Amino acid sequence: MGELHLAEGEVKPGLFLILVAKAPALVWEVTKREGGQLGTIQAKDHQPHGKARWPFVNHYSFPIWDQEWGHIPIQMSGHPPFGAQVMWNGHELVACQACKEKIDLQKEDHGFTESADAAGLARVADTLSQSGAVGRWSQVCERWLYTTCLVFGLDLEEQQRSGFRYPYSTYPVEYSRHLQFQVGQQREEVFQALIDRSRSLLNLNRVKTIFGAKNRPPHRRRHRNPTRWGVVVETPTYDLTVFKVHYGKMTLKIYT
Repeated sequence: MGELHLAEGEVKPGLFLILVAKAPALVWEVTKREGGQLGTIQAKDHQPHGKARWPFVNHYSFPIWDQEWGHIPIQMSGHPPFGAQVMWNGHELVACQACKEKIDLQKEDHGFTESADAAGLARVADTLSQSGAVGRWSQVCERWLYTTCLVFGLDLEEQQRSGFRYPYSTYPVEYSRHLQFQVGQQREEVFQALIDRSRSLLNLNRVKTIFGAKNRPPHRRRHRNPTRWGVVVETPTYDLTVFKVHYGKMTLKIYT
C-alpha cells in the first residue's frame, strides 16, 4: 500500500500513511495490588498447559520516507511492550545516495537496469557492507521509532520517565544479484543449468543438515520437528519456473 501511495506523486520526508491490521503479538499482562498499585508484569504468552499463545491485536504500519534510506515501513504492535519491526531495502538506500551524488541510473522495482557510471554505483552499494553501516542503521531507527511511531502509545514524557528503549536485532531477508539478458535463450540456459546443479546438491538429507536437524551433533533437543520437507519445481505460468526448498514454515526459492 505504501508503494502505491508513493507512486501517485512526490512525498515529503516523514510519515505519509498509517495502516492497521490484526496480527499475533507478545502482550504484557499487569496485575494490580490492593490500593490500586501495579503488581507483577508478565508476558501473556502461555496457556495453562504450556502451549504458547500470542493473542491477535492491532498492529500499526507506519510507511515513512527518509531522505537517506528512502521508503522505510515500520510495523508496531499497539500493546505493550510495543514490539516493532523496521524494514529497509538496500536498493532504496543506494538509489537515494546515487541521486545525491548525481549518478545517472534507471531502476525497475528492486533492480538497476542501466547506469552511465557503473563504478560509482558499485561504490555506493559497497557502503552497505562497511563497518559503519550498523551505526547508520541505528541512527535511522532512533530518528523515527520514538518520535513518529511509539509516540502514539507512549508520549515523549512517558518514554523519558519509564526509560523505555528498544534493543535492535538485524535479520537479513534477501541478498540478490540481478542479471539482465538481451537474448531469452541465454537466460533460459543459465537458469536451467543452475536448477540442475541445485537439484543434485540440495537433496533432502542435505537440506536437513543445513537447517541443523540431521547429521550434526545435537546441541539442544528439538521438541517440534517441521511438518513439511521437500524440494519441488513449479511452473505456475508460462515461461516461469520456481524452484523451492521447504523446511516447515520456511521456504527458500529461486525463480526467473
